[in-house]
Amino acid sequence: MSFHYNVRPGNAGKVTTNPHFQGTRSEAEHLVAVAAAAGISAVQAEAALKAHYQLVIADARDTIKYDNLLDLVDIQPTSGGSHADSSFPSTVANIRPNISWALSKAGRATFETGMTFVRASESGLKTPIIDSAKDLSTGQPDAFTLGKAVLLEGELLDFDPADVTQGVFLSNPNVPTPIRVPASDYVLIEPSQIRFLIAAAPGSPATVTIKAKMNGSIRSYIYPTPLETTN
Repeated sequence: MSFHYNVRPGNAGKVTTNPHFQGTRSEAEHLVAVAAAAGISAVQAEAALKAHYQLVIADARDTIKYDNLLDLVDIQPTSGGSHADSSFPSTVANIRPNISWALSKAGRATFETGMTFVRASESGLKTPIIDSAKDLSTGQPDAFTLGKAVLLEGELLDFDPADVTQGVFLSNPNVPTPIRVPASDYVLIEPSQIRFLIAAAPGSPATVTIKAKMNGSIRSYIYPTPLETTN
């Protein structure tokens, strides 16, 4: 698992980063995962988690905080507001109570241990963008068939296929070195679309990365949906 991020313009002419989300986990998926990790049923996981969150919320209403809960998180009630003087009425709208959740020191150590990073794109800078992928042999989105063509559509997708630092690269968590689509396997390279054959793949699912040289530097983009094989 890797932390995916974008690079974007920041303040004072500098750059900063923001997460490049890889999807949203549903409540049902989360409960199944918690149940498997704890060795309990999904129903038990739901009951335990709901009780936990309800207790934390109830405690926050009484201005009770948690320090390094389970060696993972700090939880504390917060408040705010902005008023002309101290005579304002005590209402939710005026005090703006909320709850802050953050990793504790121990939790941050757990979070950061073994972390690897994947730079997805450079927002605000010229960079290739893949909007969609399709297996042209089946018409199936986000899929590929070995030996058949795939269509990528997006923006600023053109590159020099003779330059080995540029092109379409296929990767899989189980294969350390991404596979670069060879120049001879491209059928079409245009700013809005690329068509190419997948003669070899690192496995399924395969993550697609495009790299193109722009303004003297290599800019890359990782398509957020891995492609599943159809054969």
